[in-house]
Amino acid sequence: MNYIVVFIGGGLGSICRYFISLIINKYSNIIFPLGTFSVNLFGSFLIGLFFQIFQNIIVPLELRILITIGFLGGFTTFSSFSLESINLLRASENKYFLINIFIHNIACFLFTIVGIYCGKILIKSFR
Repeated sequence: MNYIVVFIGGGLGSICRYFISLIINKYSNIIFPLGTFSVNLFGSFLIGLFFQIFQNIIVPLELRILITIGFLGGFTTFSSFSLESINLLRASENKYFLINIFIHNIACFLFTIVGIYCGKILIKSFR
């Protein structure tokens, strides 16, 4: 049963990632892969938020798996980040390559922390 939940969540997450990246990249006029970066930031925030919520609220295992492993696993993408970074190197965009590597790692980490913090606030507001 869990593999079906992961499959459904992953598909939905991938579709959302595709459309959000498409829209963001359509309106940004820079070399930097802003679509993937935005999705990874938002996904990092959401994983932190749901981590905190799931620590404090009883949620069925299938729903946890659907959201975290399925949806957010399909939504965020390290492989796209890696390929886009390599493409920046291949295009001799060394400055953007370094910015991409640095900002993705630091910002996604910080967004996860912010998500956890927001989850704590959300939990307190419902108690």
